[in-house]
Amino acid sequence: SPVKYFQAIKNSVEVDGMKNAHLKDAVAQVSMYALLEKDLKKGKTWDELKVGKQLIHFRKEQKLYRGDSFETIAASGPNSAIVHYSPTAQTNRRVDKDQMLLVDTGGQYLDGTVDLTRTWHFGNPTPFQKEAYTRVLMGVIDLFTLTFPQGVT
Repeated sequence: SPVKYFQAIKNSVEVDGMKNAHLKDAVAQVSMYALLEKDLKKGKTWDELKVGKQLIHFRKEQKLYRGDSFETIAASGPNSAIVHYSPTAQTNRRVDKDQMLLVDTGGQYLDGTVDLTRTWHFGNPTPFQKEAYTRVLMGVIDLFTLTFPQGVT
């Protein structure tokens, strides 16, 4: 539709806003992941719910932050295989150095919205985990380099 077409086109103010929002959110996320990694090395306990709370804490330090763009999905170990998993007090798992951690999160800022998903491992991944991660990465690279025929999205 014509409306969707014009929504997809961004002017320079919108582009700058998106870049600024992503930069601010990156600072918050890197701060949280650095603290998580440091704490895990010291033997401190983290869980899925704490990941989301800490992200909010670091986002609040950023200018123009208005809230999360959606509830953070922090999924440890087998919970990361559940599509759009949402941790609760009953399902909340510990985050540790032996399991993968999937985090799907985003911040809402006055100048833009962020949605980012990352998979982490803070210890020594198993050969199977390395293989699975590498296969997914290869698929993403293939999609990124794919040339779609004209008119195909």
